[in-house]
Amino acid sequence: MEKTLYPLRGIVTTVISCFEGENKVLDLDSVANEIDMACKAGVSGFLVPCLASEQWLLSTEEKKALVKRTADTVANRAKLITTITAPTTEERIRLMNEFRDCGVNGFNMQVPHETEQEFMRAIEAIDREKPEFLLLQDADFTGLGIDCNWLVKAFETFPSVVGAKLEVKFTAPKCSQMLARTGGNMIVASGWGNDQLLELLDRGVHTVMPSGMFEIWTRIYALHAAGNREAAKNLFYDMPSLSTTYHMFSAKEFARMPKGSYLINCARGSVVDETALYEALESGQLAGAGLDVMEHEPFDVGNPLLRLSNVIFTPHVAGVTAQASERTHALVVDSTLSLLKGKAVSNLANPDVLKHPRWTEVL
Repeated sequence: MEKTLYPLRGIVTTVISCFEGENKVLDLDSVANEIDMACKAGVSGFLVPCLASEQWLLSTEEKKALVKRTADTVANRAKLITTITAPTTEERIRLMNEFRDCGVNGFNMQVPHETEQEFMRAIEAIDREKPEFLLLQDADFTGLGIDCNWLVKAFETFPSVVGAKLEVKFTAPKCSQMLARTGGNMIVASGWGNDQLLELLDRGVHTVMPSGMFEIWTRIYALHAAGNREAAKNLFYDMPSLSTTYHMFSAKEFARMPKGSYLINCARGSVVDETALYEALESGQLAGAGLDVMEHEPFDVGNPLLRLSNVIFTPHVAGVTAQASERTHALVVDSTLSLLKGKAVSNLANPDVLKHPRWTEVL
């Protein structure tokens, strides 16, 4: 069966469920706000719920309420994907059909894969129900995941299978392998967007599924797709200070890093949990750190990090380089000349200002 690439590219955000009160009741109004913000930021789809979040904690009725509110808010502005995980074929089909009634477009389907025969049989039963599209969930955080040959065979055999969502020990190389094996016609997606987005885009991955920070992820994707990798790289690494990036690097992240790694932070001090960083440095989990920024500046002289010999500090001057100074001078001159010639400058942070009558008379 010859297949073409299904139109699902860009950032598919994983919906963060909102709760309120001690009883952790779903806050669907806040969910709707989240979805609307993501649509306005330009995401191409939503995964709700996703495998690694509250999939195991919500009841089926809660999941339906979450998906239904998401679908109503999306209002056809993006694709809606639901993860289906169930022990039997019958239950997977039942849940799929129930969620279809909630407005879902496609499904991220987790099926048994102890043997190739079991794997293919499970997908065949789902394919007979004619869903709009299926992504095959390949999740194995400590191993290699589903055999690539099986994934390719499923893609080539079943009309509804358009791709796979890869989250394995060596995700990026497997993404490249799947793209090469299918000539780029199979959607290759990954949920490792928050920390591997740039590498995945470099490898040609079609769809990345990070959480939160919609404006940042979509902007990085757009810059990369336009061929401006340097700008995409700068935005990816120069993490801004937001409520969603607060202590993004904490004990859990340090534990996942190879022993003896080094942390370098020239983004924002608040993205690093300094207490967890101190403990990781003291234990030897991290070999050292280079910090141009701290959570509290000027630096607190009582901060225990200052007593460690394996940390190098600079006083928030990482951006002051010869290259940066040269670019700044050139940018000022170019922008001034553009305005004097009645042309708009291209690097405005607030381009709407050019719509003001004072500027429209000049430009």
